[in-house]
Amino acid sequence: MSSWFEPLRIGRGPARLEVTTVPPASPGAAPRLAAASGSVLNPTLRIRTGQQLDFDVTNRLAEETTIHWHGLVVDWNDDGHPRHPIPPGGSRRYSFPMINRGGLYWYHPHPHGHTAEQVYRGVAGMLVVEDHDDDALRASLGLGDGPAEIVAVIRDERGYDPQPLSYVPTPAQRVMGYQGDTLTVNGEAGMRRVVSPGWVRLRLLNGSNARTLLLGFASDGGGPPPVFLVGTDGGLLERPVPLGRFFLGSAERVDVAVDASAFAGAAIRLRSHPFDPMHQEGGGHGHHAPEDSGAVDLLSLAVTAGPPRPGSLPARLSTLPPAAGDAPVREWVLSFDPEAARWLISGRTYDPDDPIRIPPRPEVWHILNTYGSMPHPMHLHGSAFRVLGRTGSPPQVSGLAVDDRGRVATDFGAKDTVLAWPGERLRIAVDFRHPFPGEQRLLYHCHILEHEDNGMMADLLITGTP
Repeated sequence: MSSWFEPLRIGRGPARLEVTTVPPASPGAAPRLAAASGSVLNPTLRIRTGQQLDFDVTNRLAEETTIHWHGLVVDWNDDGHPRHPIPPGGSRRYSFPMINRGGLYWYHPHPHGHTAEQVYRGVAGMLVVEDHDDDALRASLGLGDGPAEIVAVIRDERGYDPQPLSYVPTPAQRVMGYQGDTLTVNGEAGMRRVVSPGWVRLRLLNGSNARTLLLGFASDGGGPPPVFLVGTDGGLLERPVPLGRFFLGSAERVDVAVDASAFAGAAIRLRSHPFDPMHQEGGGHGHHAPEDSGAVDLLSLAVTAGPPRPGSLPARLSTLPPAAGDAPVREWVLSFDPEAARWLISGRTYDPDDPIRIPPRPEVWHILNTYGSMPHPMHLHGSAFRVLGRTGSPPQVSGLAVDDRGRVATDFGAKDTVLAWPGERLRIAVDFRHPFPGEQRLLYHCHILEHEDNGMMADLLITGTP
């Protein structure tokens, strides 16, 4: 299924993207949704900062859809908001300048009430934005144009090949999130790639509907390789951060540099590890490795023999604007309504006719996830944020903290999605100043897609141009 992620360079006029139904793989099988551009399914789009993104999107489904450009700063009219649906048989052009810095972003549908099924059944793809900082890192690491740079999405699938993806959540799964029984990387279970000794760059997206991952690296050559986090959701960090095991919530991304120089003839493995998912509201603890089987190898890098490629990890990667830690404070509380069997944001469920009005200014948000809850990956549209600190973290999270503010490695850099654990209070710095004319509507929601579809989402009305 590697054709899901073949590259498609854009920036030279409108491209075509169809949201369609792939013919079933076997007689009587359910169809699978996919995004199509010519003969390439779900292309990984590549574009440079400063170029124009133009896409004509045609909806071949029997229901409404949209395309949300996850992590991009765009006018809300191009953001794939549920208020701008593409009807069955209809088309829409998305056209905007790429003002984001280099990084790994992605695109997926956002029709209210149908996002979870459309994403789970295949309508999603990655978007790589390149800039001068990214060019400099690739040159310093000595990556070239070969297999030493891998862009990959991790998903869990229920009824893995040859069966089609089936989306039939129970009422409990609509509350806790729909999880598959097999972990895949770029559509492959047990993905294997051959690399030469030297630096390897992995850019990873957790594209699962609801599964949180605890990831780490191992080898069969005498211990784990040196691994450094070089970027998160919104692009490169200022400096590399040594990386051990790390959590990755739904929709979060990491950019990782692995030093395979000393592992010629050995294999380096990316593993998913079991942990306590803290699904306390559901009355059970679930699992995060298929069938509770312990650690699962997601990706194996077979390192060839020979001398290492020349390359080095730079001490400085990029420059980020300072985070405004003294701005006005806004608090959000994540909770559960047992009578309605739905998750809430500050006691509210999604109502597009009752937006929360926010001035175009910097703010500090306190996100409190109630103790009897579950982990929620909270995503903000249209504005990157910075994590200032964590308090009240469970031991499996606080044990991974790398500074005195309780932050874990993946909290550094620009973020658009952050994982909030039960009992935690997160502090993040947000800036709602924007370059677009008029009022803007941004969505803020849990990226467990069943939670989003069931109303764990808020419409933010940014009330004017700064």
